[in-house]
Amino acid sequence: MHIFDQIAALEILHVELGFSRYRLRVVEQLPDDEWAHTDTDTHEIALRCDLEDGPAREFLMHELTHCVLEVVGYTSEDVGKIHGDTNEDMTTKLSRGFLLLCRLNPELMSALCDDEASLDL
Repeated sequence: MHIFDQIAALEILHVELGFSRYRLRVVEQLPDDEWAHTDTDTHEIALRCDLEDGPAREFLMHELTHCVLEVVGYTSEDVGKIHGDTNEDMTTKLSRGFLLLCRLNPELMSALCDDEASLDL
């Protein structure tokens, strides 16, 4: 089943991130012909409806990663900045962020990692 159909069937409208709730939308168009976009100011994730299942899953995880980076302190104002984190520092921050994402959104994460999903990336 396509990830968008799974999300609709599970009635997942938001992604919980502890400090905020991001609205999850599937849309026909995005600015600049983007396939997906996360707005960390309005707390919204948008994905284009014409994505095939495999790329849709990858783009959703990509956008969720933007959210996790926001949660652990890498904000949209950080564009172009170089961070001095070591591999261990970044790994700790990301692992904690992803654990938070998974624990607060078990149905979404289960659907995203569904074994029956197409892996045609």
